[in-house]
Amino acid sequence: MNEVFSRENGYDGKQTNTADNSEQIAAARGYIRDGVDFLLISAANASGWDDVLQSAKRAGEATTVNTLRKD
Repeated sequence: MNEVFSRENGYDGKQTNTADNSEQIAAARGYIRDGVDFLLISAANASGWDDVLQSAKRAGEATTVNTLRKD
């Protein structure tokens, strides 16, 4: 991901690496406040994201969500 979303390719990418859902949500809210253009999410857990996704939508941010399920 870092190679694709690099400065050389015209992106100013930021990322948060954590498996803690509440930390992911807090980071996403911060990125929305910062006015990012894209929000790519690989959520640790699907719960708790509704308000964040609605905020991103209202801000006009393109959002991609990938949730991995552990069985």
